[in-house]
Amino acid sequence: MVTSVSRAITFSDRGKIASLLQLFRNNTDWQQHKMADKLRTQQELERLQARYIGTGHPDTTSWEWKTNIHRDTYSSIVGHPPLLSYMALAQNEPATKVRAQLIRKMLQPVGPPPPREGEEPVSTTQPNVD
Repeated sequence: MVTSVSRAITFSDRGKIASLLQLFRNNTDWQQHKMADKLRTQQELERLQARYIGTGHPDTTSWEWKTNIHRDTYSSIVGHPPLLSYMALAQNEPATKVRAQLIRKMLQPVGPPPPREGEEPVSTTQPNVD
């Protein structure tokens, strides 16, 4: 059998409820606090993006973002010996070989960059010269 516990609203609860209702009624104050929080959050994000390269910015392409994520992952594995040992064991390779492979992968972890606007794509095949 489930019983519910009811509690009488005390005078201090009524005061809190009344102040919250007053806050919601005076919508302009609430909006000002909300806008201040948004501005503070935006400023914090900009500060972090300026400090840490991998956090990106509004102009970050998906290729740049993927490259940063892959490089961070590879460098973390290389920098933590237990993770490197785990990877080496899973691949049945020596840890030094796995470490060298991961470092090599850091150069272009998600392939070559896409062509920029106004540029022709770089061809990886040799032209046929007859």
